[in-house]
Amino acid sequence: MLRSLVNVALFLVAFSVATATIREATPERLKNEWFKKERDNFEIVFLGSSHVYRQLNPAILDSTLTARGHSLRSFNFGVPGMRFPEAVYMAHRTLDWAPKNLRFLVLELGDWRTDIREENLRTERMVYWHSLPITLQLFSAIWSEDLPLQERLLRSWTHLHHMALRLGNVDQGPVLWEALVKGERESFYLPNGTLRPGLGLDGKGYRPLDLEASKTTFQQRRQEFLNDLRGFRSARTELRSKKWEGEKDSNLAAAIDSLRARAAKQGVEVLCLVLPGYEKPEGWLQLHLDGHLPLFLAFNDPDAYSELYRAKHRWDLFHLNEAGANKLSSTFANEFADWLETRDTQENPHVVH
Repeated sequence: MLRSLVNVALFLVAFSVATATIREATPERLKNEWFKKERDNFEIVFLGSSHVYRQLNPAILDSTLTARGHSLRSFNFGVPGMRFPEAVYMAHRTLDWAPKNLRFLVLELGDWRTDIREENLRTERMVYWHSLPITLQLFSAIWSEDLPLQERLLRSWTHLHHMALRLGNVDQGPVLWEALVKGERESFYLPNGTLRPGLGLDGKGYRPLDLEASKTTFQQRRQEFLNDLRGFRSARTELRSKKWEGEKDSNLAAAIDSLRARAAKQGVEVLCLVLPGYEKPEGWLQLHLDGHLPLFLAFNDPDAYSELYRAKHRWDLFHLNEAGANKLSSTFANEFADWLETRDTQENPHVVH
């Protein structure tokens, strides 16, 4: 009996350490809690993957907008690996929290992806965004895609399974355990009084890759990029020849329309942007031309935004370093300010190249 109790105690201690470690490595839940606490302090919220998290600096954004006469404060809600369905869910959740001063939701545009990587199956994060509306939208996309029947059934079951786990509050297990052991909420601060790294610089969610230079994984990515600058230049050259082509994805359009309609009821506008990568995916521009995205800011043009495609401003092939992120942030802020100042005089206001 005593031995069993000791084993249980050891398990609980190990579980506490493991969940704390995982939380520091994946800051999405910590960011959620922090934003809920600070939500009334921001007018603009950015949502997206590491391309948002690592490349949009609220300090630069806010100061540039202020210099242009627009007193707006922004929060970077970017999280590594966030795909567009998750971003849409988080946008809805942000609206659920009803920030008093929120005016703009800015989403990194992406495809309405229905696949899930094996390593992400049944994780806390994958479970929490499988709400009924998002899951139904995923079902619609699965059954409209050109996929073998077996793959359609498999993907449908996978998403249904994650929604069922969410309905059973499985994703709340670690939260409840921490509340039981540590109290209602852990501190957002480290013992030395500084904010936890996952909350970004100054608690505004942004954390440049330069700050990760001491970590092996990021060092490797950096060195691989520096060792293959020819590959970087080739990708840049190939991008120059690409055109915006293709029909819009009706499921993607429906998800955006639904979000915009709901946001409008709360006085919030939805914007989408394409960050400086190497693709011009089919149908994205058509979403804008057909009126689903009144403002569509695209920075994936190496001629129009040559500074963002210089090796000295890149951390790796797909991410900017801190200097590049600051240039992107100021460029976005100026183009956004241009739109704010001309929106009432343009029939179809947008900035796209």
